[in-house]
Amino acid sequence: MAKINRTSPSLARLFPNPAMLDVMVLIMLHPDQEFYQREIVERTQNTVLQVQRALKRIQDAGFVQKNKSGNRAYYRARREPAFH
Repeated sequence: MAKINRTSPSLARLFPNPAMLDVMVLIMLHPDQEFYQREIVERTQNTVLQVQRALKRIQDAGFVQKNKSGNRAYYRARREPAFH
């Protein structure tokens, strides 16, 4: 995963929760890839609860879409703009 300067004041204002920044970076750097929750947990090295909360907030903000397949939910970057 890309190295992010978590101490950057501007990033801290945009993403006060470091887990949210980690999840957002992972998904946005791979816009054509779908991730399931456990995979995001492993790749970002955050807890399940941190990733769940981050995904909910990022999805509610319109940056990520959720697709269900069987018992799994997959997350990916939205292809259409989040702002209309």
